[in-house]
Amino acid sequence: PAFGPRRRFLDSLGAVALSALAGGAVAWMEGPDSVGGLGIRGNPRAIDEPSNILFSVNELVDLDKARVRVDWRDCGPPSRSTVRAAVVQLITAAHDLENAMELAGRRDWALLDANVGKVRAAVEEGCAVLMACDELTRDDRREIGWEWGHCGWRTCGAQADVVQNICKLQEGLGLFVPAEALYYIDVARRGLDEILRTAASRGLLSAEEALVLDSRIYMDKDMLDGVIGEDPEPNGNAWDL
Repeated sequence: PAFGPRRRFLDSLGAVALSALAGGAVAWMEGPDSVGGLGIRGNPRAIDEPSNILFSVNELVDLDKARVRVDWRDCGPPSRSTVRAAVVQLITAAHDLENAMELAGRRDWALLDANVGKVRAAVEEGCAVLMACDELTRDDRREIGWEWGHCGWRTCGAQADVVQNICKLQEGLGLFVPAEALYYIDVARRGLDEILRTAASRGLLSAEEALVLDSRIYMDKDMLDGVIGEDPEPNGNAWDL
């Protein structure tokens, strides 16, 4: 064909250019930081050990866990006042979830989103302190569990239940009817109350605070069955809320 030689020339030129770009990228990645490279192989500061070995994700996780243990031991357990502040933070979050039930009932989705977002942050911060305090036993920590999203290779507990259901709620806001939103809030309430009951069993709540916790009322079985579809009638009457 008339354009045969020219086509072969352009193809060869393109291959050479691509090879040069690839080689430059590898050199940039492996080069030292002083020349702007990433230093993935050449710079021992970019990896965990100065051995020019690339670690797998699982190996990096093990190294990170070891460092966290060392850091945690160096920091020591939180003070009594810090633990008390965390408990108050969790109690406040529980009150906010009570208010969230009212917000869902009147379809105030924007305010509900802000409300449960604040609860999620408070639960994660408060539980981080509780998990490190001396007052809790190993079984108590297992009951609370690690953060949702980080507990797959550790222990999932009440904390993960709270955060997971808050995330599901926020994801569906604007699509859910109030009964569905109430369902997710109620599950989060139960999980947070379990965390507080664990703290109360170690004397971290006052008698008045524990009494309020014991008087908590949750959604009844009929309403729950209506939302999750186990009612003899399709979805029960929950959709009327």
